[in-house]
Amino acid sequence: MLLSRQSEDSYPLVVRTRCNSEVTQFSKLNKVVAVICDVRGDLVNDNGMPSCFDELIEIEDALVAAVAASGKIGYHTASVTGDGRRVFYFAIEPTLPIADLTAGQAVRVGELSLNSDFELDTYLDFITPTDLDRQLDGDRKVVQNLSEGGDDGQIPRSIEFWFYGERSALQSVADRLTPAGFQHVRWLDETDGVVLSLESAAGMDTFYDLTPLLVNTAAEFGVTYDGWETPVISPQAPPPQAKPSLFGKLFGQRKH
Repeated sequence: MLLSRQSEDSYPLVVRTRCNSEVTQFSKLNKVVAVICDVRGDLVNDNGMPSCFDELIEIEDALVAAVAASGKIGYHTASVTGDGRRVFYFAIEPTLPIADLTAGQAVRVGELSLNSDFELDTYLDFITPTDLDRQLDGDRKVVQNLSEGGDDGQIPRSIEFWFYGERSALQSVADRLTPAGFQHVRWLDETDGVVLSLESAAGMDTFYDLTPLLVNTAAEFGVTYDGWETPVISPQAPPPQAKPSLFGKLFGQRKH
């Protein structure tokens, strides 16, 4: 799952985390280390993001393969990209020689170092998805599916949003969201739900702003926000040009 975070210097960080309860439990009972690749400055953009992504993936794959071949138990739990580096987190048996494995890696785009001097709870909080993270991840998948179906996410359209809970709480949600442009569409009587709509574009830029409002409002009133749906909206094809008349074909277009 992809998560959005920020560094201490407010640079954007992209976290790819492994959501697995058994791996999390293994992390708590064993050792977590961070293999840090500090990328050369000429390969980092102004936003702190490395531009040598393919090379970093090669390093990650090599580290994962080395851990797998060590004969010890180890899991690649997360990767964090941003702030001029990519950090590979591993949960490992304490006897796994991670330093020896990293020392043998050829790195052309920067330098590798190890760090295990961090609080486990801080690490787990950093890589564990929140309700907002899970919803944004779902938003990305819907937007991707729409795009693959020919949707232009920048075109405004009606988007429907689904909430479930007690009727009075749902009414409070609708009232709270009305100033933001939401309109009541219908009650779902059989399932204690409500559908609201909003005229908006449907790209991820929209949901990075909108989803925190929806998740926080649902949590405030104790209801469940269950996502959104919208039809595929494709760009308008250019109107067909009128076929020239036989007269026009023979003598050309009339001059005005």
